[in-house]
Amino acid sequence: MHQFHRGRRPYLKPGDPASGLLPFIQPGDGGQPGAGDKCVQAYNFRLCMTRTKENLVPWTEIKPADYEEKR
Repeated sequence: MHQFHRGRRPYLKPGDPASGLLPFIQPGDGGQPGAGDKCVQAYNFRLCMTRTKENLVPWTEIKPADYEEKR
């Protein structure tokens, strides 16, 4: 149930394969949905939010010095 949706835009310029792939995107169709690929599982972060005032932390817009929007 954790499959990527088909139809995402993987190119630097949407619809233009000659522009190259976005960072970390591999060429190919990705195989069959649900099939294993013998690679390391992806790791993710989970964002937890609250409406409880005493647990609120303000959002910040500070980007790291090495921030790249494409990534």
